[in-house]
Amino acid sequence: MATGTLYLVSTPIGNLEDITHRALRVLSEVALIACEDTRHTRGLLNHFGIKTKTISYHEHNEHARAAELTELLVGGASVAIVSDAGTPGISDPGYRLIRACVEQRIVIVPVPGPSAFVAALAASGLPTDEFYFGGFLPARSTARRARLAQLRGLAATLIFYEAPHRIAGALADARDTLGEREAVVARELTKLHEEFARGRLSDLALKFSDAQAARGEMVLIIDRTTLSNEEAGDQSASVSLSARVAAIEAEGLDHRAALKRAARELGLSRDAAYRRLVAERAQQQSIAPESSGVTSNEEIDMNDQQQDRTFNEDQQQMFENANDAPSTTRQPTPGTQTVPPVASDTSVAGETPAAGDSAGKTATQVD
Repeated sequence: MATGTLYLVSTPIGNLEDITHRALRVLSEVALIACEDTRHTRGLLNHFGIKTKTISYHEHNEHARAAELTELLVGGASVAIVSDAGTPGISDPGYRLIRACVEQRIVIVPVPGPSAFVAALAASGLPTDEFYFGGFLPARSTARRARLAQLRGLAATLIFYEAPHRIAGALADARDTLGEREAVVARELTKLHEEFARGRLSDLALKFSDAQAARGEMVLIIDRTTLSNEEAGDQSASVSLSARVAAIEAEGLDHRAALKRAARELGLSRDAAYRRLVAERAQQQSIAPESSGVTSNEEIDMNDQQQDRTFNEDQQQMFENANDAPSTTRQPTPGTQTVPPVASDTSVAGETPAAGDSAGKTATQVD
């Protein structure tokens, strides 16, 4: 008995007009369509009037479903596999079934069509003669940096898929690990809000740190060439560090954490970021850097110690003022014992507290 055929059918990544006539014919003729999400694929099939039966095939059931579908193919049924968008098996389920079909000598037929990373690379403006596609980068920064470090010396354009909530971190890690490079973030490809954001890694990290800008499916493309220190420095100098720190503080982070994050986004060391922030605020306020409002770790410790000394001195002054105040008691008669006046810790309603009390209790909190 002749075996069936497994068709790998590419589907649109956003615009339904991108589906091919061949894909529509195959989807209409096969006995079964294996889908990453049956509800999503059913919407596509209904749009084109296709009634073929569907079955789920995703990362959580791939192992068991691959065996089941292979048995159907061995029995002579033809099956099409589709992902939610793009080409099956490319950062999407499909590998296990394809591998099983290879081992069973089942015919595998690709039905080419849309692919997000190919479309992004073609329009990026970066070199296309040699490129490396790495799928999704690891979610955690440590693992992500380790992966990027392995690719540092690769003489090829680097391409990755990335989630919106991780794109800023991925760009910052790429800047720290690979050095400053030209890059492109392509998002919402073939859709209404399609965008190609081009620039250097530090600039793009700054842009997509804004949650409003980081939306939609994203492809990150990084040039193979690391810019010279002079080129990288000239570009980063055009970005206002103080404005970025203020924006991050507005999100709820304290000053020190905001400065650290901004420095990372711009590829600056902690010391370089501090000096630059001092200079920027001094220029904006036309005052000396020492009084610019920027606080280093050492200055925080010194200020804390100064506050403690000020508070203690104020308390001592309060006690002395109370002892030096004019007495309203009668002069003691000879032979009687005199009781010295005692400074009260509580204020009587209507009285004005001593100046030292106010100063001591309003010591400025330094972040």
